[in-house]
Amino acid sequence: MNPRALYKFLIRETLKLPTETRSYYIRNIRNGFFQHADEPDPERVKQIISRALEDAEWETLNERKYILDQTRSLFRANKDVSDPVEINRYILEAEARLTMAEHYRNPYPRPVNYPKGMYTKKVGKSHGKAMIKKSQQSRPAYMKSLDTK
Repeated sequence: MNPRALYKFLIRETLKLPTETRSYYIRNIRNGFFQHADEPDPERVKQIISRALEDAEWETLNERKYILDQTRSLFRANKDVSDPVEINRYILEAEARLTMAEHYRNPYPRPVNYPKGMYTKKVGKSHGKAMIKKSQQSRPAYMKSLDTK
């Protein structure tokens, strides 16, 4: 099988992937094809691209599993909350995390930058009250449930 035929076959195979991730994997297959189009051994090209496709399905399944696990654990952890203000805060957090996941096409929480004038805690040292307050205020809504209590 020549690289061009393999490329076309793999593009057709992406139709089996979920719609929301299809364009990402088509782009990766296309980049892989152009990178290895001059490869003299078509079997090697086939191995490289098919491995990329296998990784594609693996990533999608892992992300789906992560979302389900996070949702289950957070709902179970907050099942006893009865305060309407607290419930509203959790709903806003869930909406923020969902929006971030859809926008960045990545379900994992984004890292948080320290605010201006903040520094990392050194081992064995304690933060002052002002630094602790500044750190707590800088936490975005989608990270509140991930804080350790």
